[in-house]
Amino acid sequence: EDLPLLLGASTVPAQYVLPEMLAAFLRQHDGCRYSLRRGDSLQIHEFLSAGTVRIGFVGTALDPANLQYDAIAEDRLVMVTANNRYYQEKKRGGVCGCELLGEPTVAREEGSGTDRTVVSYMRSRGFPESRLKIVARIDNPETIKSMVACGAGVSVLSAMAVRAEVQAGKLLSFEMDEAGLRRTIYMASRKNEAYSELEQQFMRSCRRY
Repeated sequence: EDLPLLLGASTVPAQYVLPEMLAAFLRQHDGCRYSLRRGDSLQIHEFLSAGTVRIGFVGTALDPANLQYDAIAEDRLVMVTANNRYYQEKKRGGVCGCELLGEPTVAREEGSGTDRTVVSYMRSRGFPESRLKIVARIDNPETIKSMVACGAGVSVLSAMAVRAEVQAGKLLSFEMDEAGLRRTIYMASRKNEAYSELEQQFMRSCRRY
């Protein structure tokens, strides 16, 4: 019997990219099983180097010396706010998300790909991190969305993660700037690793995705 595929995924890929990919692969490979470990991008890299996970899905490439990164999806990061009169007026006024970086902020945890992308974006715009008013750091986007909807603060989150709430009118979404803030979701595998035939088929299937 085939061993289960040992997969690790950070928050956004685990919730919004992998379910469809795994379902498609399972339909083609009857009897295939997988075990999925969740963590932030930093933890998934640690699982990969320890061998507790064989294939990882992450929002940031931290170890190109030892890992191969295949781009499997593109994600946009957007600023989300409560849908109240204050932010409705900003939205009508054509404000960009980067202009809301000084508002009280509910941030992702520091090891997450989302947080790393936001920090490097701020540096590139010359916006000092000290100006961020972080009221909470939370490792679960669902909790962050609820807090933002209640007016606890703004947050920069994956556009995939907030699509339903924005459509339902629970949250407002702002592009970060004219260009939009994009990042890549990667499949990470160890270089020079002997992967089983099933693992190789799975990785090929993800690359085609």
